[in-house]
Amino acid sequence: MNYSNFELIYRNAIPPSQTYKFINVVDDLHVASSVIFTIQGEKYALQTSLESVSMYANNPKEYCVKKSINESRLFLKNAWYLYKQDGVFGRYNIEKLTFEPFDDADAEQKVHAFYYYTLREPMVPL
Repeated sequence: MNYSNFELIYRNAIPPSQTYKFINVVDDLHVASSVIFTIQGEKYALQTSLESVSMYANNPKEYCVKKSINESRLFLKNAWYLYKQDGVFGRYNIEKLTFEPFDDADAEQKVHAFYYYTLREPMVPL
């Protein structure tokens, strides 16, 4: 597992912070985004996770992500997270150490659409 391969999204917050969120890959299409992916014929969507990463100055992404996963007692290691391996987007399960690539030829464009629509949401107070 390469911790820097986890895809994160900036948390819109007031005041601005160095907090990023993990992105879950979920099969509950009713509560998630309208961006749909497939893996072996099954449909999945992206959803901003409750788990977060604090990016500290002078520390690489890999260090910060690993620290968040290992030190948070609430981190759901059996959930699926957005992950990019060898230039291919898919989902990764930390507990199973399993990567499953998306079947969609336009997966990268769909991920960018998710970022675009999510970052347009109003900022939230911390």
